[in-house]
Amino acid sequence: MKLSNSRERQCRISSIWVSRTGKQRAAGAPPLSERMEMLVQHRQTLNEQIAQLQEHKIKLDEKIEFNKNEMV
Repeated sequence: MKLSNSRERQCRISSIWVSRTGKQRAAGAPPLSERMEMLVQHRQTLNEQIAQLQEHKIKLDEKIEFNKNEMV
């Protein structure tokens, strides 16, 4: 299955975030301000992913409703 460009970007961002946190843990705890910034960025990424999924769900619901009406 081919991922969309936005999904590929989201996967890269998540992978980078996980990699960065692992490296920081190995090097010792990063300053609280850095951890906070990473968390805020990750929350933003999640919010973008949720918004996109909600849009997809709306379109899917519309297609299902359309097909239901066609079957009648």
